[in-house]
Amino acid sequence: MSKTVIKKRSSVREQSLLTPPKAFDNKKYAGRWVSEQKLNARSDGFESRGFEPYKTAEGKIVKVGDLVWCFMTREDAEYRKQENYEMAKESMYGHQDRISAQDDRLAFELERAGGKLETTIKQE
Repeated sequence: MSKTVIKKRSSVREQSLLTPPKAFDNKKYAGRWVSEQKLNARSDGFESRGFEPYKTAEGKIVKVGDLVWCFMTREDAEYRKQENYEMAKESMYGHQDRISAQDDRLAFELERAGGKLETTIKQE
């Protein structure tokens, strides 16, 4: 039998440039890379979603290129995530309501013009 050798197409480096800082506490804080331009767009030093720049023990901001490592508490991150989920769900339901109202209006106008709406979808 011949032994088949499979080549790896890519490999993950042990330490990527975009790996969070080693001293960063992932259990207590949520972090993400944010564009420096987005941080500088506001004068108070906070990112628009509530993240703030992370500083090392020496007081230096952690940067890679034009990206800055930012963080917020886990509780704030979970609250923000839930709030965004609720807004997306509300938007989706609002969109469904608008489509349903438009369908009802078009069906009414079609019947008024003497037509009949036929669907191939069986409703139970």
